[in-house]
Amino acid sequence: MGKNNELLDKWNKLAKELDIGANNIYCDLLYSYMHPRREYHTLDYHIGDCLNEFESARTFILQQTDKILELQFSLWFHDVIYKSKSDEEESAICAAETLRKYNKPEKFIDDVSRLILITKHKEIPKKTDEKIIVDIDLSVFGKNSRKFNEYEEKIRREYYYVGQKLFAEKRIEILEKFLDKNRPSIYFTDFFREKYEARARINLERSISKLSTYLK
Repeated sequence: MGKNNELLDKWNKLAKELDIGANNIYCDLLYSYMHPRREYHTLDYHIGDCLNEFESARTFILQQTDKILELQFSLWFHDVIYKSKSDEEESAICAAETLRKYNKPEKFIDDVSRLILITKHKEIPKKTDEKIIVDIDLSVFGKNSRKFNEYEEKIRREYYYVGQKLFAEKRIEILEKFLDKNRPSIYFTDFFREKYEARARINLERSISKLSTYLK
C-alpha cells in the first residue's frame, strides 16, 4: 500500500469518528499541502511523519489525555497554511471553519485551535495535550542522521530564495531556542524525551556548528 493510500485510510478513519465529510476535506488538504513551495511541510512527509509518531505513542497518549480526536485533527491541519506571516493563526482559523461547517462543538474547536497555535513554539506548553503535539511536531529533531539531514535539506529548499548567510543566521536563531538553558528540555513528555532527546541535542548542535561556518 502506498503512502498516499495509508494517509487516506487514516483520514477516513478520523473523519468517520468525527462524523465529518471525508472526501471534500481531504481534497482541500491535498490541494494545500501540495503547493510547489513546500518541500518539508507536505502531507506525505511532515504530516505523515507526525501521524506515524502519534500512532507509535498512542498507548502512552491514551494514558495521558482524552483529547485524542482533537490531537489527530490538529496534526492534520497545523501546517495547512504555510509561508504566510501568520501560518499557525491562519491554520487554526482554517481548521475552525472546517469544523463549524459540520457543527462540531465549540469546545472541540477551541481545543483544536489551541493545539495548532502551540506549534508556533513561542511558549512552553503547559497542558498535557499541548506537550504531546509539540513533541510530535519536533520529533524529526531526534531522528537518525540520514533522516535529519534530509529534513534540513528540505527546509533549505523551502527557503531557496534566501541568501546562505541570512538563512544561516535565522536558522541558528531558531535552533538555539530549543537548546536554551531556560528550556527544561527539547521534549516535554517522558515518552518522547526518552525516545529522542539525546539524539536531538546531537543533531541540533551539529546543525548549528555547520551553519556557523557560513557566518565567518
